[in-house]
Amino acid sequence: MTTFAAMAISAPEPTTRFTLPPGVQALGDDAIATLFADIMTYANFSKDIDPDNLHDMGVLSFSGTTVWFKIDSHQHDPDGRIFTLLLPEEN
Repeated sequence: MTTFAAMAISAPEPTTRFTLPPGVQALGDDAIATLFADIMTYANFSKDIDPDNLHDMGVLSFSGTTVWFKIDSHQHDPDGRIFTLLLPEEN
């Protein structure tokens, strides 16, 4: 099953934007690459994490650090996406 997250990462449209706040950037390039790879196969959607069942929000763990991901529609382009990885304290 291909998730919305996997589609957003593997074939980004010109209007796809990636947001990585300082806490995620501090994890390093290898961690970010691992997190994106984990998102490609993420299937742990639940009502607690994804209450609207849109499969656009998830929670991952990297070396004991909790990392959230969120995919939003671009405000001015309904086909564009804003893809965010963040630590819970950066919310």
